[in-house]
Amino acid sequence: MFISSAIALLIQADLNLLAYDDNTTGLIASKIELTIPEISKKDLKNFQKGEKYFNPPEPRASKSGIINLSASKNSASTKNLNIKKTKLSSKKTKPKFHKPVFRKSPEIKELEYVYKVQKRELKERYEKNLMPKSGYMTKAEYEAESKVKDKSREDMDFKPPIQDKDMKYLPQPTYKLVRYNNPPGSPEIRLTRKYKFERSEKDYGLVSNDLKMMVYPVVYYYADRNVTSGEIYVVPLDTTLPDTQRILKANIARRSQKPILETEKDTEVRNTFRTMTPIDFDVDCTKLIAKEKIGNTFDGIWQTNVWVYDFKTKKAVNLTEIRQAILHFWEKEKGFELSEYRWDIYPLGFDKRNKDRVIINAYAFTGKKPQFLGAWSIDYNGAVSKLESLSNQSMDVSVIGFKLIQSGIKDPEVVKAETKHLKDVSKIEKKQKKKAAKLEKKKKKEIYKKQLKELKEEFYQKRDKLLEDPKKKKRKGVPTS
Repeated sequence: MFISSAIALLIQADLNLLAYDDNTTGLIASKIELTIPEISKKDLKNFQKGEKYFNPPEPRASKSGIINLSASKNSASTKNLNIKKTKLSSKKTKPKFHKPVFRKSPEIKELEYVYKVQKRELKERYEKNLMPKSGYMTKAEYEAESKVKDKSREDMDFKPPIQDKDMKYLPQPTYKLVRYNNPPGSPEIRLTRKYKFERSEKDYGLVSNDLKMMVYPVVYYYADRNVTSGEIYVVPLDTTLPDTQRILKANIARRSQKPILETEKDTEVRNTFRTMTPIDFDVDCTKLIAKEKIGNTFDGIWQTNVWVYDFKTKKAVNLTEIRQAILHFWEKEKGFELSEYRWDIYPLGFDKRNKDRVIINAYAFTGKKPQFLGAWSIDYNGAVSKLESLSNQSMDVSVIGFKLIQSGIKDPEVVKAETKHLKDVSKIEKKQKKKAAKLEKKKKKEIYKKQLKELKEEFYQKRDKLLEDPKKKKRKGVPTS
């Protein structure tokens, strides 16, 4: 069978093309001249992956019937080169080439395991930083957070009172400083009904003349025996604040560890009370007068003791000598058996003429009206007593300390304007907090990625060191003959 002409093309994956030409005279096989463009390894990989930008050259047939691919070579190759350039230009740095691992030694396996563990721990730490404290916390961290915090290091600030949404105005008090011991001898502890429920009561604080410290009394209640006891503490004031603010924000957690003055805590006798009340400072604010009242809930006051505390020596003195002097004077000098009647003393303060002496008035309760027993003075050491006057009840006493009282309320319009301003400020603060939290989250993510990259590089460096041939190193050091 004779076929005038037949052309068969065989195209394989590697683009090897063969053609056969049969003439009537006989079967003559001749290879058709082919020109195949050079394909890089990268283009071949992209072709195998099915990349869109890879365009293989199309074969063309010449006039003589010979297929020539050289014409399409220039157009296809230029396109591939342009794409290659754009791809390379988009990448800033070439990826590092690491040695392939065919057989993993135990050291490499261990290194890979450690790398996986470190990567997982790094991820857990990153996720933990994004979550709140209580949401992702170990037992040790929870116990550390649950420890009792030192309140003495915290700043004391008043929280705004709870107010209804519909309430547009809430009265806000204003305060002012007044003299504490005015009139002299008037300071008394005010015990309200709540002290029996709360088991304690705090009263007005006595502030020194230089506004650097404050002393305040505390009364404790023991319900099982219906007994009270008293103590006096010292609190340092923040001198950087204004006068009224430093007293309002006085942090009682910073008070002295031990009370400077305290009563006995004897609960054997029922219905007894003991209180300790500060009276005043001296001119130098180095000494403090206080009175201790002892009595019975149903019988009244039994006795008043006068105490003087010295801030320099840290010692307290009970001026018991003054009671003995008053008894001796009225029984020996006047012939009046004062011990058979109920009588008591009232400390007024330090003498204005002599700062080392304390002025005290004495009264006897012999009828409806108390009888004046004279104005007496005693030095702060309790050694020498002296009768000042039998008729003058108001001696010259120095009034030194201050106390804080409410002077009125703020103007409602001012309060409304301040409330509106605070709302606007709170909105701005919320936005700033939200923005700061977003930036912090972004920063944490960047740090996590950086740490992850460093960990990866460190892993590959260690692995490459393990893959190095130790024999080659030895050969380098061996001298050649």
